[in-house]
Amino acid sequence: MPISPHTRYRPLYSKIIWLCIALLFFTLANSGTTVIWPLYVKEFISRDAWIGVLSATLSVFYVLCYFFTIPIIEKYKKAKLAMFSFIGIILLRFFYYFNYSLFLLVLVMLFSRILFVFHKTTLGTIIRDESRLKDIGKVEGLKYAIVNIGWLIAPLFAGFIAEYLSVRSYYLISVILFTIGILFFSKVRIKKKFVDGLDSNFIKNVRDFFSYKDLIKAYIANIGLSAWWGIVYIYGPLLIIENGLDKRWVGFFLFLVCVPLIILDYPIGRLLGKVKCRKFYFFGYAIISVCAFLIFLVKSIYIKIALISLASFGAALIEPIRESYFFKLVPKKKEEKYYGPFLTSENIGNSVGTFLASSILFITSSYSKIFILSSFLMFFFSIFSLLLKKF
Repeated sequence: MPISPHTRYRPLYSKIIWLCIALLFFTLANSGTTVIWPLYVKEFISRDAWIGVLSATLSVFYVLCYFFTIPIIEKYKKAKLAMFSFIGIILLRFFYYFNYSLFLLVLVMLFSRILFVFHKTTLGTIIRDESRLKDIGKVEGLKYAIVNIGWLIAPLFAGFIAEYLSVRSYYLISVILFTIGILFFSKVRIKKKFVDGLDSNFIKNVRDFFSYKDLIKAYIANIGLSAWWGIVYIYGPLLIIENGLDKRWVGFFLFLVCVPLIILDYPIGRLLGKVKCRKFYFFGYAIISVCAFLIFLVKSIYIKIALISLASFGAALIEPIRESYFFKLVPKKKEEKYYGPFLTSENIGNSVGTFLASSILFITSSYSKIFILSSFLMFFFSIFSLLLKKF
């Protein structure tokens, strides 16, 4: 009796389901700690501007780690490397809870960036390798839906934990969440080899990448959104605390920021092919620019929170189409070579945003002026996006 197609591929879908459940718990752990990170670091660094400097420095180090760890990722089995990163992250979360030394904190944060390079690259490629080519879009859509759900839930939860227990307490909770994620991940029998023929010469990869003019334009266009997120996720919570609101508002604020993304990500994805990608970039950055300018003008912290949330509607026009534009632009045989360097635009953007915001605070100590600078910056990216190809 012939095997039904549904039966034949059931193990494949079973693997994806287990991996996505694991990803949900990893996201709940990581997004929650991202929310409380600036509040945690504030226990060690009193001046908010220096927190931005530290964040920008860590982002640059993260980019360097990505290129330097490519040979390691190629050499070792991804399942084992992923498990190494999971266990390492759990141990560091214990350290964050018990540590009170700024010097040790900085050293451990640098090491944690290496672990997160392994975490992001291995888990992402494992999910991709366990998917059939014709289903990759559906699987990636499921993956990002899971990530957004995690970012919707965890910030609100983390805010309440920080308010009623302590900022440090969520690091212990993240240990539990990561452990549950590992249990689901361990249910999947991972293939021994995922990628064949990757170029381990990172210097040549970088040189070739930056000689591709249209790809560089896309890279620059992506920096803008990550710069905005860097400002929102670092200085949004600090702005709330600065205005006298309790820590529960931090979680509620980041909950509101995430809602527009969940509402629009899938519909915008369906419009691809009907509307040119660069129009999404142009109008998305324009919306963020206008909202940032209004944030500068208003005095009420509640209206500022509402406007930052509204700016996420602009971000939602850009977020789901960034990688789609990349795959439209780059020939298939070049995707593996350029995809990793392309993703570093997120870290560069984060560094740009936090560095500029920190500079404003060093000079003026005014949070409002961060947003007028952000408005001009987003306006620049809106105009720059018109240089992108008409895909």
